[in-house]
Amino acid sequence: MSIFEAFKDLNKNTNIICRRNYQDCEHCATTKLDEELEKHKQKIGYAYWTEFDEHLRIHRNLFYIGFSNRFDKYNISNKDIAEIVCEYLTKHNVKHMWSGQESQVPGAERLC
Repeated sequence: MSIFEAFKDLNKNTNIICRRNYQDCEHCATTKLDEELEKHKQKIGYAYWTEFDEHLRIHRNLFYIGFSNRFDKYNISNKDIAEIVCEYLTKHNVKHMWSGQESQVPGAERLC
C-alpha cells in the first residue's frame, strides 16, 4: 500500500478533499482548496501535499501533509481532519509522524 492509495481511499470514502503533488506552495494550495470547499458544501475539509513536498518525498523519503477544516460549517476541528488522515495512512501501512497536536503538521515517510 502507499500514500497514493491512502489519499485515493480518503477521497472516495470521506468528505475530505485530498490532493497530491498539488500546486507549487502551501499558500497556492490552500487558496485553491478553500475555493474548492466553497463549491462542495458537503466537504468537511481537505488534505494535500504540494509540489515542493513531492520533491522532499522523492529525495528525502519524507514530506508534510497540509490539512484544514471547513471554517463556516460543521463542528470539525483541524485536529479532527488530521486524525482522519492519519487513520487512513495507518490503514494503508504508511508510517506517519504526528503527535496529535493541532499545531503540528502531519508528516509521512515515503512508502510509495
